[in-house]
Amino acid sequence: MSVEKRVSDRTGKVSWRAIIWVGGRSAVSQTFRRRQDAEAFEREGYRRLERGEGLLDPVGAKKSVAWWADRYTALHSDVAPATVQREDSLLRTHVLPKFGRLPVSMLRRSDVQAWVNELAKRRSPSTARLALGVLRGVLRVAVDDRALAVNPSEKITVRGVKPGKPRVVSHEQIAGLVKAVPAKQDEALILVLAYMGLRWGEAAALVWSDLVSDGFVASVSKAVRRGDESYMEVGPTKTHQRRVVPVPELVRVKLLELWSERYGDGSALKQWPEVAPWGRELVFISSVGGELSNANWRNRVLIPACEQAGIEPAATPHQLRDSFASLSVAAGASIAAVSKNLGHGQVSTTLRHYIDVLPAEQAAVAVSLNTAAAAAASRVPTLLPLPESGDESSDPE
Repeated sequence: MSVEKRVSDRTGKVSWRAIIWVGGRSAVSQTFRRRQDAEAFEREGYRRLERGEGLLDPVGAKKSVAWWADRYTALHSDVAPATVQREDSLLRTHVLPKFGRLPVSMLRRSDVQAWVNELAKRRSPSTARLALGVLRGVLRVAVDDRALAVNPSEKITVRGVKPGKPRVVSHEQIAGLVKAVPAKQDEALILVLAYMGLRWGEAAALVWSDLVSDGFVASVSKAVRRGDESYMEVGPTKTHQRRVVPVPELVRVKLLELWSERYGDGSALKQWPEVAPWGRELVFISSVGGELSNANWRNRVLIPACEQAGIEPAATPHQLRDSFASLSVAAGASIAAVSKNLGHGQVSTTLRHYIDVLPAEQAAVAVSLNTAAAAAASRVPTLLPLPESGDESSDPE
């Protein structure tokens, strides 16, 4: 073992220097207060060489958690402003006061677990989970830059935090909501959220030119989000990716009705209109013509509609998206197809929260939902359009 014992001439303190040799030359060395830490560093160094991963960076390992937090923040600046503000607050309030001055290599998993336990008890399990998530992101940067071999914040348990169980709004309840809301726009928005699985910001950012292939397909590439103050802004989706989502026939019919009411003479349309003159205009607009506010729409429209439809407690816009996943699987769609429609980066995300594919399989999600929703509409007095004969076999491709 290439671990040398050193004694300070001035203080008499003992330290241990680990040396990793490559080709007969000293490649990396680092000094530790304990011999077992020096030996562990040396063993890990040689293991990494054997695996072809390269040696750890001893300079980066000595940098503080606060230094790595600054680097994480700089690399993570492309997220939504609200996310930046939340993570900055968690760092300043919980993470840095505890670990900020500590060299990143000195952080132990037991230290992190003890901190999480104390934070969950003093504040709340939810706060502890969020703060742990930020610390985990900071340390992942250190791992990626080879300052750490492993992330000591992984495999940490936050006691008291239970996985969120999605709430499913049934087909009959969705039909009841459509009947209860006051306007065509509200009817269409409920159906877009429930039967296309869009996030609120994605639905609020839809413009008419995003609906292609005669309205059978929606291109989802942007989202409305709250800016630094009280204004709304349009930016990329949560995953910064574009996806194509099929539009079930009953949703397409409602969108046609909304178009005719806003731009036409209000008469029923069978064919998708030429959208060029209004292609960049929002599908769903506020009373002043701008982007819809989630909280405002929920308080003004959705909560009263839930009360009228007998849905207690009142559903949220995101719970309508949750319903899309569960109703799609119940209708026979595959998890892979549902995951792609939802815009999840991995199928495991869909599996964890809710229970590349062929385009036909993805389109089957819309067909399955349309059939199930139409059956529900026939059982509930509603304003939902019933599909004409043969609609279930429509192929948007």
